Amino acid sequence: MTAQKKAKELVDKFLKPVDTWHNYPMCFDTAKQCALIAVDEVLENSHTNVFTNYWQEVKQEIFNL
Repeated sequence: MTAQKKAKELVDKFLKPVDTWHNYPMCFDTAKQCALIAVDEVLENSHTNVFTNYWQEVKQEIFNL
C-alpha cells in the first residue's frame, strides 16, 4: 500500500464511530492527530530503515491531508 493510501486509511479509521453507543465521529483535525500519534508509536518501535522510511512517508502524507 502506498504511503498516501495508508495515511488516508489511518485518518479514516479515526473518523468512524467506535461503536453503536458512541455513534458520533471525531473531527478531521483530531483524527489526523490520532493518526500521527499512532504512526509515532510505530516509528518508536521500528528497527529497520526501510520500515522507518515508509512510516515517515505516511506521517508526511497525514500532514498533507
